[in-house]
Amino acid sequence: MTKTIIHILGHSPPYNFFTTLSKDKIFLPNGKWFSFFWGNWHNLLAEKTLKHCSTYNIECWHIDNRVDKIYTKVFPSGIIQRIFPAIQWKIPKVAAGEYCFEMIPYLRHLLKNNKPILLHLHRSDNPIMMQVLSRLKLDKTPIITQDHEDELFLTHLKKTNNPLRYLYYWLGHKLQIKKVQNIDCYIIQTHNNREKWQNIYKGKIFMQTMGIDSDYWCYGDKIKAHLKLNIDSNKKIILSASNLSPKKAIIEAIKAFKDLPANIKKQTIFIIIGHGFPDYTNKIKKLIEKENLEKSVKILGRVDNETLRNYYQAADIFINNSKAEAGPVSVMKALMMNVPLITTEVGNVGELMRRENIPTLIPIGDIKQLTSAFYNILQNPTIPSTREIALKYYSWDRIIKNTLSIYDELFQQYYKL
Repeated sequence: MTKTIIHILGHSPPYNFFTTLSKDKIFLPNGKWFSFFWGNWHNLLAEKTLKHCSTYNIECWHIDNRVDKIYTKVFPSGIIQRIFPAIQWKIPKVAAGEYCFEMIPYLRHLLKNNKPILLHLHRSDNPIMMQVLSRLKLDKTPIITQDHEDELFLTHLKKTNNPLRYLYYWLGHKLQIKKVQNIDCYIIQTHNNREKWQNIYKGKIFMQTMGIDSDYWCYGDKIKAHLKLNIDSNKKIILSASNLSPKKAIIEAIKAFKDLPANIKKQTIFIIIGHGFPDYTNKIKKLIEKENLEKSVKILGRVDNETLRNYYQAADIFINNSKAEAGPVSVMKALMMNVPLITTEVGNVGELMRRENIPTLIPIGDIKQLTSAFYNILQNPTIPSTREIALKYYSWDRIIKNTLSIYDELFQQYYKL
C-alpha cells in the first residue's frame, strides 16, 4: 500500500509580495486570477523528499482567498498540488486571517478510504492549522508540524499593549496549548524556540532547518564571477539577498554603509537582491537618492539562481541585518560558499555561528557596529572555511534523511508499514 504525505500551508499565496506570481495566470469567472504558485518551503521540501525516496505519494495543499472551488494540478515530478478556497476575516486593529470550509471534509473523504496518510503541517498559529489539529486527530492520523519562525501566540502576547489584541493572543495561546498536543512531532529551527515550545508541548521535538543544494551553491572563481556580472574586478561587493520588508532592516544596513569612509565607498558596491513590500521598497529607494548613493547601492529585484550564485561568488561580504529569522537560507548559502559573513544573531544560523565561533555576529539594530564590521572585513579580507560546517548541518541529504526517519517511524506506529 502506497504511503501518502500531504503538506499543508495555511495561508494564501502572497500575490502582492512576489511579482513572479503574475506568471501563468488562471482567470476566474469573476475576473480575478490565481496561479499555481510553486515556491513555498513546503513545495521545496516535497520535491526533495520525492527525489530521495520515490515510494511516497506527495501532495502539497494550500488555501487561496481568490479561488472559487478546489483546483488540482499534477506537476511533472508527480507531486499533486491542491488549492482550496478560503475567506478572509478581520478584526480592525486586532487581527486578520483566513478560514477554509472545504479542506477538512476533503481530508476526511481521503481518510475514509483507509489509505496510509501522514499530514505535514507548516505552522501551527493560524486558523487553518487549528482546524486540522482540532478535528483530524479524532481520525487517528499522524501529524507533524514544522515551524518557520517563532509561531507562539505567547510571544505576541508579551509584545502587545493593545487590550483587544492582548485578549486575542491570550485566547490563541490557550487554544494553541490545547491543540498542539494532538501533534505527534514538532520540528523547530532554533534552540531558543525549542525552549519555548518545551513549556507548552509535551510531545517529541526535533531540531531541523530547511536545506541547501550543496552541489549548486559552491565556492567559485571571484574574478570570473565579476566578469559574468560585468563588474570591475577591482570593485568590492557587499551583497544582501532577501525579501524587502521592515523585518530585514535593509534601510539600517544602507545607513551603516553610508557611514563608511568615502574612499572605501568609492571602491565598493552594495548589491541588494530581492523584492517585497512596495512601500518599504520605495523607502529604500528614497534613502538611496537622499544620500546620493545611486552609484554605489543597487537594488536588482528578483534574479534567477544562476545570477544569484554569481553574486555570491563575487561577494566580499554577505550581510544579513534581520531583526528576526528562522534560518535564514540566504545566510546558509553564504556559509556553504565560504563568503565572509556579517549577520545579526538571529535564527538557526546565528546560534550555529556563536557555537562554532564563526565571525561576524552583530547586535540587532546597531548601525555603528555594522559599519565597523563592514570596514574591518573590507580592509582585511580573508576567505572563511565554513563549507564543511554548512554541509554538516544544512545539506539536503542530511535534512531529508532526518525527515524520512520521522515519516517512517510514524507510518510504522500508525499503520504498521
